[in-house]
Order: sequence, then structure tokens, then C-alpha cells
Amino acid sequence: MSTQEQIDILLGWCRDQGIVIDSHLKLLSDSNDGIGVFTGDMEHEIPANETVAKIPKSAVLSARSCSLSEFITPAFVGREAQLVLSLALYSELLLGPKSKWYGYLRSLSEQIDLPLCWELWVNNPDSRPDLDPEDVDDMEDALQWLAGTEADKILTQSNSLSSEDVQNYFDSVVRPLLGTHLGEGSDHAEFKFNGFLRAYCLVSSRAFMVDAFHGLAMVPIADAFNHVQENHVHLEVSSVELSIHMNLFAHDDSKSEYDVCTECGSVDECPHDASEEDSQRPNERRFDALDSDYEMVANAPIPPLSEVHNTFGETLSNAELLCQHGFVLEANTNDTLTWTMEEVLDTLACTADPLRDTVMRTWDGYRENPEFMDGFDDSSRVLGLSDSSKETAFFINADGQVSIQFWVLLLTISGLETKQVASLLDEVESRHALQSLHSLHIALENQVDNLDDDEDNSGYQILGQLSSSIEGGYIDVLKHAYTLLVKVCRTRKASTGRRGHGGIEDLADRLDVRHLFLFAKGMFSLSFSNRQSLDIRRKRTRYSLLLALNELLILSSCEASWKDLVESLGHAQPS
Repeated sequence: MSTQEQIDILLGWCRDQGIVIDSHLKLLSDSNDGIGVFTGDMEHEIPANETVAKIPKSAVLSARSCSLSEFITPAFVGREAQLVLSLALYSELLLGPKSKWYGYLRSLSEQIDLPLCWELWVNNPDSRPDLDPEDVDDMEDALQWLAGTEADKILTQSNSLSSEDVQNYFDSVVRPLLGTHLGEGSDHAEFKFNGFLRAYCLVSSRAFMVDAFHGLAMVPIADAFNHVQENHVHLEVSSVELSIHMNLFAHDDSKSEYDVCTECGSVDECPHDASEEDSQRPNERRFDALDSDYEMVANAPIPPLSEVHNTFGETLSNAELLCQHGFVLEANTNDTLTWTMEEVLDTLACTADPLRDTVMRTWDGYRENPEFMDGFDDSSRVLGLSDSSKETAFFINADGQVSIQFWVLLLTISGLETKQVASLLDEVESRHALQSLHSLHIALENQVDNLDDDEDNSGYQILGQLSSSIEGGYIDVLKHAYTLLVKVCRTRKASTGRRGHGGIEDLADRLDVRHLFLFAKGMFSLSFSNRQSLDIRRKRTRYSLLLALNELLILSSCEASWKDLVESLGHAQPS
């Protein structure tokens, strides 16, 4: 079926369901041969705060609204919510024309897969759907380029769903339930894991958390808007708008309510608001009270003759976008490279038990005192404590800045290894010494950053005077901490991407990058000579290459900026 045929069927279904779409919007084929939303009027600009689509709650597909809802136990957060909605969606796909959502389901891509699928299909030929050999090669190459990246971490971390987890859920829950309640009414005599895996990928890439009744749900038309960071529209669903993929809450002034009745979905007063005794009655799955809509609302003016974008999450990195949605952005300011404590210590060869134990014990003391960590100021190379940095302590952001937790950890290791500052060897007195070291670092950093404007080389003399005025041992601790960070960046670079690759220039050539701008202080950009020349049949490899390239650029810019400090101190003229 052509994309245009899918669009025509979808629009007809939308009319039947009472979904209203702004007359200035059109559904068209996008650059990935999917369906996107575009403005079609040459002269009309859609103003901010305009409602561009209304989706009745009765049109939403969830575990509470699907054909098998009475047999499915809803789940509202985390991995279980994704699996339960995948079951609901898969059951409707199996019903085919008998499903209420058939017109919508026919618009969903048949060829969707996420990195979670690639390893399964590459390593287990018998588990593959009907794939071209080129697709299998593409997956294999993509996985090799993901090695050592943040996407690789997401796929292997313990709290992420693996293909084995999805398979276990299919075997233990999906197959028995469908065999009992859907066997005779479905299009398929046999329930296949790859069919369920497709449903899971669709849920991961398209679902919204809408309210306390539906929870995670498929929202037709809302899911047709593609993602960019600077989005035009958003789905107004609640006073608390939740992205299940990020597990974060973002508060806004929404028109409909998240806190609907969990029994019938009503926004207003309903019979389920009665006494506690009445609330003990069996759950009646009613939809007569679903008397309001979800709305897609413009949060910025939408220009004519352009694609209209939503955001799947304002803070999603390329690694998260790839693992959850199956694509990456050419540049993503949310990209962040992370380390665990153990990874940092292993990288820096802190393997001796006394040193390792002391570092971990000292860090635990710092971590339990947020006021201490909050006392460090930002600098051009160090990012102060923020809400986003409290979950993952040790990271480098897209600008090449090091988190304050990472920096304090490196200063701690440096102090213990150099033994040049006695107060750093004491777990209590070390806190004041660390703050003093950070203040000295900022002073040195500011002077080094001004050397670019130094025409008479007096800057190195001033830098020498500054370093000479600092108490003995402190400069040694700072210089050693700088070299430790350079080592961390170099080690991570060596393990990122396919083994034996030729570095940034090699990846840039593979991606047909015309200009690659890399600066010493945390800035980079890419310019593609011709995006059409990149083989769209190998888009998985392209996405993985781009992700690896961006991470290597971040590491290189960070390494260069801290190496600049080491070299500048070496060239400083002592007073």
C-alpha cells in the first residue's frame, strides 16, 4: 500500500471517530517514507496557542479501551506500562478489520525496528522476520558502531528492557491471554513474537502518557507529528504532562485534566466519586463519561509550507532517541556522556584496594551533603550542580563541560595520588580544600582562556605569577586532575565505535561530511555535502555512525580544552 493510500484511509477513519484537524494542515509522506504533518497554505501562518487538532478520548487506544480490556490488568508507569500497551496494540493488530482502530492501524509502519531488535535478529537468524540481506548487514554494522556509546549503555543497563525480557513477557502473558480470548476472532491462527515485537517498537516510538485513566496510550494523529527539539506543537493532556520514556514530570498550564476518574475516565464529577463503600464495587469499563478531547496546541507560530513538529521529550539525547524512537538528530544539545564510579576508577587504574576504598568512602560523604556540592560555581569547563545532574553524577555535556561531581571526584583522586596537600588526605578537612582548589582552577581557567587575545605574550607572565602565588602543592593537584580528565576522554574515545576505525575524520568521510568544525573549547558542528548521497537503505548504520561521531567530537573538544590548561601552565613564565 502506498503512503498516500495509508493517509486517505487514516483521514477517513479520523472523520468517523470525530477527530478534527486544522484545515491548514496536511498529512503527507515525510523524508523517511512515513507520514508527517505539514502546513499547506502558502500565506497562512498558524499563530501560537492555536489548537491544531482535537482527538476525542474515545479514539485513544490503551489497555483500558482495547477490545480485550476486561482481561488486561493496566499498568501506568515504567517497563510494565510499555509491555501492557504493546499487548493491547498487538491484540488490535491481530483483529484486523474487526478492530475499532483498523483505519489507524493501517497507517502504522510495517518496517519499524529499534536497536533492541538488531542484536536479536543478527545473532538469531531463525528469529528474524522476512528481512533483506542488506538489512541484516545494516544492523550488524550499526551494532558495531554503537559499541562504547551511550546507546550501548542504555541497551545493556539492568533497568532497560531487553529482547529477552520482551520474549519472556510474550511467552508468559501475551500468548496465553490471546490464545484464550482472541484465538477465533483474529486474522492469524498463530501468534508470532515478531508481531508483538513490532507492537512494542511502535509503543516505544509513538505512545503518550495521557491521563490517570488511560495511562500510556496510542493517540492517533498526535503521533503523526515528527520530533525536533524546537517544536511547534505539543499534546495538552494534563496539568502534569508525563513522558513515560524519560520518567520525568513537566508541569504546564494544560486545558484537560490528568487527574480524571481512574474508573471511567471522566473529567467531571461522576458516580465513582461516591462513598468508599460504593468504590468497592467491581470496575465497570465505561466510556460514556469520556466527554473531552486531547488537543494538539501550537506553542510557537507555525510558518506556511513547512513540516509541523512535536517533541518526544525536550531533554532526550541522541542515544535515547535511537533506542526509544529509532532515529537521531544531526546535532543534539542534550547529548551527554556518562560514567559510573567504577568506570572512572577502572579507567584511571585506581585498582589498589586502599586507594579505591578511600575514594569511594570519601565520595559517599560528599554525595550525602548536597549543600557542599551546591557550593561550587560554574566555569567554562565545569557545570555546577543542577536538577538534571543529580541522577547521573559523572558526565560530560554536549558543550564539553564536566559535571561538578565528576570534577570533585577527579580532584579527590588527584589529591590522594599526589599527596601534595595534607588537608586533602583528611575526609573532613578536604571539603574546604576542594572548594579552594576549585576557586584557584577558575582563576587559572579565566587567565588561560584570555591568552587567545594576548598580543605581547604578557599573559603567560601573568599566568606564571598567578601560579607562583598559589600555595605549594595546589598547582600539582590541579595539573594532575587535568591530566586525569584528559586520560578519561582518550580512553573513552578509544572504546567508542567499531574497532580499528580511523577516528573522527574516518567517520566524517563515511557520513559524507563536507565541513567538520572542531574548536578547543567545547564547540563543534557538522555540515553535510549532500544528505541524499547517504544510502537511505543503511539508515541504521548512518544513525549509529552519527551518534558515535557526535560523542567522539564531544570527547575531543573536552580533551582539548583541559589539555590546553596543562600546556598553558607548562609554558607559564614563573615570577
